[in-house]
Amino acid sequence: MRRLVLFWISLAFITGIIGAGWLGLRGTAFGWLVIVAFLLVGLDFVLNRCFTAYFNLRGKLPINVVLLLSCLLLGAARYSLATRTAGENELAYYNNRGVVNIEGVICQDPQLKEKSITLIVCSRAIQGNGIDRNVTGKVIIHTQPSNWQYGDLVRIRGSLSQPEDQPAFSYRDYLAQRKIYSMMTFPYIKLVEGEHGSRLLAGIYSLRKKAYDLINQFLPQPSAGLLSGILLGIENDIPASLELAFQKTGTAHIVAISGYNMTLLAGLTLQLLRKRFSLWWALLLAIITISLYTILVGAAPGVIRAALMSSLAMTAHLIGRKQAGPFTLVVTVAILCVFNPLYLWDAGFQLSVAATFGLVLYADRMAEWFTRVARQHLPDTLVEKTKGPVGEYFLFTLAAQVTTLPVILYHFERISISAFLANPLILPVQPLIMMLGGLAVFAGLLWHPIGQLLAYLVWVPLAYTIRMVSLLGRIDVGTLISGRISVIFVIFFYVLLLLFTVRQIRLPQWTALKKASAALLILTTVAILAWQAVLTGADGYLRVILLGKPDDSVQLVITPSGERIVLGCSRDVNQLSDHLATLLPVFDRHLDLVIVNCEKNAGLEGLPLLLQRFPPQRVAWLANQTDSKTSQKVVNQLQQQQIPMVQINPGAAFLLDDEVRLTQANNDEGAGTFLLAYGNFQIVLGRHPDPDWQLVGTIMVGSEDGSLFMDETYRLIPTQEMSDQIVLLSDGKQLWYKGSK
Repeated sequence: MRRLVLFWISLAFITGIIGAGWLGLRGTAFGWLVIVAFLLVGLDFVLNRCFTAYFNLRGKLPINVVLLLSCLLLGAARYSLATRTAGENELAYYNNRGVVNIEGVICQDPQLKEKSITLIVCSRAIQGNGIDRNVTGKVIIHTQPSNWQYGDLVRIRGSLSQPEDQPAFSYRDYLAQRKIYSMMTFPYIKLVEGEHGSRLLAGIYSLRKKAYDLINQFLPQPSAGLLSGILLGIENDIPASLELAFQKTGTAHIVAISGYNMTLLAGLTLQLLRKRFSLWWALLLAIITISLYTILVGAAPGVIRAALMSSLAMTAHLIGRKQAGPFTLVVTVAILCVFNPLYLWDAGFQLSVAATFGLVLYADRMAEWFTRVARQHLPDTLVEKTKGPVGEYFLFTLAAQVTTLPVILYHFERISISAFLANPLILPVQPLIMMLGGLAVFAGLLWHPIGQLLAYLVWVPLAYTIRMVSLLGRIDVGTLISGRISVIFVIFFYVLLLLFTVRQIRLPQWTALKKASAALLILTTVAILAWQAVLTGADGYLRVILLGKPDDSVQLVITPSGERIVLGCSRDVNQLSDHLATLLPVFDRHLDLVIVNCEKNAGLEGLPLLLQRFPPQRVAWLANQTDSKTSQKVVNQLQQQQIPMVQINPGAAFLLDDEVRLTQANNDEGAGTFLLAYGNFQIVLGRHPDPDWQLVGTIMVGSEDGSLFMDETYRLIPTQEMSDQIVLLSDGKQLWYKGSK
């Protein structure tokens, strides 16, 4: 353990960052954390010099505990420094303070889209509203497309604002990880002069632009868009339908320049070079290849991280020591977190670490297992010929998929089943696309006709990739929606994975223990799923579950035969998904009907995500509710997913079950109010019941103050804020509320 001091120091530093994030420590704690850390180091030094007993005790310990504690505090201090409140000399300090004038330099390659362009401007000065001072900080700007270039000195007039979060995605945190805390939308921009940036970066971005133009000259769309994404990281030209197919098939890593992409590229490049060069020459040339590729795609921070991780994986793979890779990985993560501790919360960074971990720890194990099993059934000559391609195109992918699985489930709440088929079919042609595509661009820069000729060759694997992804993307069961999972699940997954991987533990009972643990895990899982299916299945009762707050309520109706109907919209789609996930079976989360009765289109933004997580058989809209732009986007998505839609007019009725009827109020004011009837049981869902309804003994949900009560001729059900689930149960004759009649 003494030889692994750097590993434990790095682990303590990372733990300190995570702990500070969990505790919410901010900039005010920075000074105290640093002081305490250095006081501990000083105290340890004095005690070690002055007290023999302490000296002897410290010598018996495998590592200096005080040093680890100090590193943990320094990690917490680094996080608090990164999340401190902006000062007067920082641009974010002036968010939401009216119209201001900013002078700055475009410090990243502009991202041109169909209808807009995104600029990252590093500010130098700010004026307006009594402000006139030099400032630092980045601002992201969305504006009209124009010929903006990296290094342009610009003056901007507009209002600074804090980036807003989006449904199921924290855009604010995403930008904060890139040290961007301010945003402007369509401000006035004036060019002062150009060439104020780094000449090296200007040259790289210029080369990237020329390569992009050549690709679009050489190839038709969408092949040109796909090659631009693979080679240059420019994904703007890929059609939305094809992008969705890549996501469904779990092959988006092919297009995105991410850790997943880089680790696969590293493994394939190394295997190719080892056939021609010695071991260390192959490693050196592979790292150079990855470095050149990183420069080609613009050397963005995420790409640099991915390149470092993939280079680390190759180095650890060639060292031959099983422990070297994982330990060096932890040290590398700690070094990167010194520069930006918020990387730990970035999904791309987590995928890079997880994929690298999988290749370092499991690639060789899987290759050895395949060779051993194959030799039992196949000739040695055939095994020698096939073990390389199988390892490169299947086992490497599988190793990365296993270790990235919990990260993908946590962030994206879905897993692509078709990925296990798509990756082996598509990956073999990706090296050909990268090599021929890169060669075509390079040759085209020298002489256009040669580049065009090579582009014809690369079109074939590009067309094959697009066709295969499109076909597999049409498989209905190709993607499983998991819903929200907790961090506890992620930790449990990795702990379990490591327990079944570790072979250094020399216990006679280890094999038996693993078998017993596996059997217990399987039995427990089956029991939980069985009970969950029983408890969430049809039981002959009508269930009405009220979800959400008074001004944001949603109702889930489960009929006696098990039909599932959702009424309403919610601004917090994640919270609503969490509620629904606990009420529906794990492997059957479909809804039979969704009735969209949002008031003033509130909550429509999160509706597409809800429909993806809990796919409905049909969707019903209130009359005149599909007129807004927001609702029209939802309608377009429903049409794309081929989900039937119906429009309901005042007074319309639905027969949900043999005896369960849902009727809409027949008045303009009560357009979003429904009466649910089952035998003698009635409940009004909404605030404006139909005057013609007979409501004696009827339960009312959604009164003006958000309370739950019965008609004045009957007793009140306890009034409360509807922040938790409220379950009403009826057999058509009696009502149960909180377990009592």
